[in-house]
Amino acid sequence: MDLVPARFPDLVRRLYAEVRGQDALFELPRKKWWIPENGEIDLSVTFHGTKAGNACGPAAGPQTQMAQNLVLSYLAGGRIMELKTVQVNDRLKIPRPCIDMTNVGYNVEWSQELLVEESLREYVAGMMLIEILRRDASFVAGAWQGPPGEVIFDLSVGYDLAGIKSDKVQGFLDGMRDASAAIEKLRAEIPDQFEVARGLDFQKQISNTLTLSTFHGCPADEIEKICEFLIAERDLDVIVKMNPPMLGKDRLEHLLYDVMGYMELKVNPSAYTSGLLFDESLGLMSRLETFAKQRGRRVGAKFSNTLEVLNHKEFFTPDNQVQYLSGGPLHVITMTLTDIWRQAMGPDMPISFSAGIDNKNFPLAVACGMVPVTVCSDLLKPGGYGRMAPYLKSLSDAMTKVGATNVDEYVLDVFNQREPAKGNVRAAALLNTTIAAQMAREDARYRAPVNRKIPNRIDSHLYVFDCITCDKCIPVCPNAANFTYPTPLVNFTYRDVVVDSSGIRPNDQTKTFEIKKERQIANYADFCNECGNCDTFCPEYGGPFIEKPGFYGSIASWKKAAPRDGFFVSTADGQRQIVGRIKGAEYRLTQRNGTSLFDDGVVAVTIMGEDHAVVKAHGIRRNGEHRVDLGIYHTLRFLLTGILDRRYVNQVNAGE
Repeated sequence: MDLVPARFPDLVRRLYAEVRGQDALFELPRKKWWIPENGEIDLSVTFHGTKAGNACGPAAGPQTQMAQNLVLSYLAGGRIMELKTVQVNDRLKIPRPCIDMTNVGYNVEWSQELLVEESLREYVAGMMLIEILRRDASFVAGAWQGPPGEVIFDLSVGYDLAGIKSDKVQGFLDGMRDASAAIEKLRAEIPDQFEVARGLDFQKQISNTLTLSTFHGCPADEIEKICEFLIAERDLDVIVKMNPPMLGKDRLEHLLYDVMGYMELKVNPSAYTSGLLFDESLGLMSRLETFAKQRGRRVGAKFSNTLEVLNHKEFFTPDNQVQYLSGGPLHVITMTLTDIWRQAMGPDMPISFSAGIDNKNFPLAVACGMVPVTVCSDLLKPGGYGRMAPYLKSLSDAMTKVGATNVDEYVLDVFNQREPAKGNVRAAALLNTTIAAQMAREDARYRAPVNRKIPNRIDSHLYVFDCITCDKCIPVCPNAANFTYPTPLVNFTYRDVVVDSSGIRPNDQTKTFEIKKERQIANYADFCNECGNCDTFCPEYGGPFIEKPGFYGSIASWKKAAPRDGFFVSTADGQRQIVGRIKGAEYRLTQRNGTSLFDDGVVAVTIMGEDHAVVKAHGIRRNGEHRVDLGIYHTLRFLLTGILDRRYVNQVNAGE
């Protein structure tokens, strides 16, 4: 399933309408936003010489590839956004499902799912929406002004020098360094009524920092050449991703098997030799540090990439021989690697971290002086983006406990390192890393017995209407594809009609149509990449992205998705219309002035009145007869009414 970016004016309209009407945005309620309080605790950090509101943010992955994802990350407290990796091959066919968060976390996706030019547009659009939120006082009355609101966008490109030097990727980098053209194009799309948004002076340079993602298997000399090019020719600060196998086979598998007990996992044997090795990384980073300083730029190391393991489950398709491990076990492995590497490299190399971060270990990672500390897997669990704001509350509480008013004081005092480190924050951060790594190895919550539980299912199957409405499927979607809409409670009987050359007559069989819930779940199909995550956590069978009605943003994307079921809604000139595919067959319902025209692809019938009487047939068959399924008519009319009900703002009705 292809992702289709939303129209920018619709995103802007939704920004204002949903916040004003529901005190939420992309279904994330205000109570789950991180809104800094005026106080003595300063969570701000410096990243490549630039101030960010805090060290937290989404990792390069599913939470950072579309504009609405970036907005959700910001609302939840993210202030350093690691944008999803862009590469020259932008027409990948990623297997579905591609994310398995049943417990520890695996995936088989590894690059952007948009065209390169679409990625550029989404990143610029995301920046602009965030700036509107920050600078229009109607949203948070100035709480995001100043350091708490400062946000940094960190680029990510891959995967080899030839691809990075390609015109396509170079054009992307040009656009991110000077986004003037893209900004003005999007500015012109902002509806006139939003004067504050239209008049903002948006930042022209989206980013001048980059995290290099060479993925698994890129040799050291290639990595060095790429970094030298990005530093010298592109004038970028660069962070190099390190890989878990750098820890070495014996150490890594001791942690995986002996310490944590994941006996079912087998590391891809080639991972130990095909990528950057430990000793190579030390020499590489030392040389790059000198190279960058000579050119007024900075370098750093990121820990870490995911861990390649052989596919041992039935979640992914059998042709995916390798899957990528994340979550708790990766945290233990990566903290150990970071500790050993920092001891060998020294305290001065800047470190960023992303491996199994959650609410409990985030303050510890900040105590290790890591900037940024980013998260992916935890945000794919129930609660979604709303899980991030508590990280910052936990950090504030931890800082208050030791009397720290800023992050540097916290690094020095959390483990009483001020004297051993002689007041040097980086030296204290290195000492803290050793302590944090040991704590991770000793923490039972990362071990296999605790992480084998799977989400519970009940004996129930999803259908178009009604479910237990637990809402788990809504926040676990990183793209905000799942949403709610209202319907009335109804229970009535009806009969299909039979149309033939003699006219219209009711069918003999009486049927019942019933809707039992006032809140329904739907899927905005243009935002859905069928990753499977909502199905993982849905207590019912069938999968929300499969069984719940999927709505497309244009007739073109609806047609392109065939034969997949789904719907497209339009309004124009006093007319409302819904077209849909149900079990592969196409239907159309058009409403105007209290009259409905229902077309099932064979016969069209006019329906009028509160009793929904079929009063006329069009295209009557001269030979034989045809039964018109009025159950589908009722389904379409309730979908149409519910989706367009502006009491619940969604991506379909945002443009109305």
